[in-house]
Amino acid sequence: MGIHFENPKPVEVAKRLMTGVVGNGDLVLDFFAGSGTAGQAIMEMNSESHKDVRFILVQIPERINEKHSAYKAGHKTIAELCIDRLEKAGRRRIEDSGSILDVGFRVYRLTESYFPENHFEFDPSKSEKENVAALRKHLETASQPRIFDKNEIADIITEISLKNGYGLFYTLEHMKRRFPGNTVYRLSGNGKGALLCLDVELQEKNVRILAERYPEDQLILSRRALCTAKNWTLRNAFGDNLRTV
Repeated sequence: MGIHFENPKPVEVAKRLMTGVVGNGDLVLDFFAGSGTAGQAIMEMNSESHKDVRFILVQIPERINEKHSAYKAGHKTIAELCIDRLEKAGRRRIEDSGSILDVGFRVYRLTESYFPENHFEFDPSKSEKENVAALRKHLETASQPRIFDKNEIADIITEISLKNGYGLFYTLEHMKRRFPGNTVYRLSGNGKGALLCLDVELQEKNVRILAERYPEDQLILSRRALCTAKNWTLRNAFGDNLRTV
């Protein structure tokens, strides 16, 4: 990719190692992604062998030495270099094939949870009784309904997907025609699905549609959307399949 690294992992060697053991539809996890050799190797293997192998690369944002050519090329961390390499590998696949290919990928960064109930930390200087009391107060405050920022919705949905077992490779279907007046998604991943709506108000007609047509699905809603009557209707229809955030 035009940047020299000492002792880099050869792409061809990585491809040969994976060709014999990785099958169509498999998922490869590389916890030490480095500059992204495994990702590039899988991209090329998919193209050459007509496979559909997915990958997850994990790399901490380790800073690159300022004297290194990668740093001088504009990459401040190894994670940035990895992302750039995958983008270039994707463009090369398109150029080599002469076709329109989906070479996109998602980039995630570890941040604090969007849900305040996950932020509590025990204070070692306090007694167990004091910590329990503080936890109860924290949970009471955190349980209050909140309004989600529109700019955060994509990240919030990703966190919801992970916490509910739908994984990173989830899909979203906007069910606009079925639920006019609300933004309702079909969230699917890992062989299961749920209906998801983060609107602060749920239309009465959509409450009826949900209760009458989708009681077997899991339903994930914003707490702010449920008044007592709506909550009773949906709890009665969905039971334990209703979750609020």
